[in-house]
Amino acid sequence: MKKKHTEDRLEDAIEFELIHQGGYQKGNPEDYDREQALFPEQVLSFIQTTLPKPWKALQAIHKSDTKKVVLADLCKTLNSSGMLKVLRHGFKCFGKLRVAFFAPGNQKNPDSLKLYSENRLTITRQVKYDKAGNKPDLMLSVNGLPVVTVELKNPNSGQTLGIPEAFGH
Repeated sequence: MKKKHTEDRLEDAIEFELIHQGGYQKGNPEDYDREQALFPEQVLSFIQTTLPKPWKALQAIHKSDTKKVVLADLCKTLNSSGMLKVLRHGFKCFGKLRVAFFAPGNQKNPDSLKLYSENRLTITRQVKYDKAGNKPDLMLSVNGLPVVTVELKNPNSGQTLGIPEAFGH
């Protein structure tokens, strides 16, 4: 018989609610790139889907290196400007690329609504973020960019709150 109050059960409940009620998708922890501190294929897919013309222009310049160049410029900007600024304003890569679109102030522009609807929220469990194998219980991402990590603790079972070293951007 499974214990009633375990960390796994709480993870299950949170994941279930976010997927079935919150519009999140389930992520795969194996898709996380520790060196870049993001989910590269999700980021690239979002950019390709929402910005097809700039993406084609980048491909014309960089050919098979397009993905590598875009991710390098994104990571450079994340390291220098931070996640919030990049989510709000995008980053430069031979022009400006956006990694998220916010809800428009009104319903008058269908293009803005369409771009906003392309955002992908993801919940991923047990993502190894360093070589030692440390991992938060849950990671919430926007279009492949981690924005929240959650470490669940149960003081009734003797767990203590240990704050891991900062990681990523």
